[in-house]
Amino acid sequence: MSSCNISQSQRFLIKIETNGYTNASGTPKMYQDPNIDSYWPPGYDNAGNLFVEGTTNFTTNYLDELPNGGSSFIELSLVGGTISTPGGVMWDGSYLAVGDQGYENTPTTAVYRVSISGSTATVVRTTILTDNCYPSGENTDVVDPFVGGTTRAMNTVIGGNLFCTSRFDFWNYANGGNPKRVLPVDIAPVAAFGQTVSRGSSGT
Repeated sequence: MSSCNISQSQRFLIKIETNGYTNASGTPKMYQDPNIDSYWPPGYDNAGNLFVEGTTNFTTNYLDELPNGGSSFIELSLVGGTISTPGGVMWDGSYLAVGDQGYENTPTTAVYRVSISGSTATVVRTTILTDNCYPSGENTDVVDPFVGGTTRAMNTVIGGNLFCTSRFDFWNYANGGNPKRVLPVDIAPVAAFGQTVSRGSSGT
């Protein structure tokens, strides 16, 4: 899926890209939550269940699950947090990492670590991402945070901060706060809505 939200007028993309193929072939099956008109980048958990955040006219926000082998989306109840502005979703190795671009209606991005049980998604930890590039605050707008993992070597969140031009940051996933590393301006994208991550030769 693209790293920006997908509107109803672009349902072809969401329908194609939120559905897998058997051996990368075959005809895609279309899925749609009728309550959602815009989607953000989805992610699978370790059991092959697909999760995605979405909104209706930016007034009501959703976290949905398409169970592995299921035929329709399930709208999950989020306990211990709220989604003010949807973001990307991915599996962090232990929990579902759920992005919120406007944490508690502030100009700050957070990542919820979420445990899923039935139709309930429970927040077990919140990582708040801040930055020092914006002149009047620690503002961040990270559309699609990428979590490296939860081990010490991989305990990193990366992503572009759209509040600042050519700003691509590396945060500590456990602690959040200001970035531990920043890409140099001359190689950072002007506005990074997402990223592609490849494994190195060592597999990390």
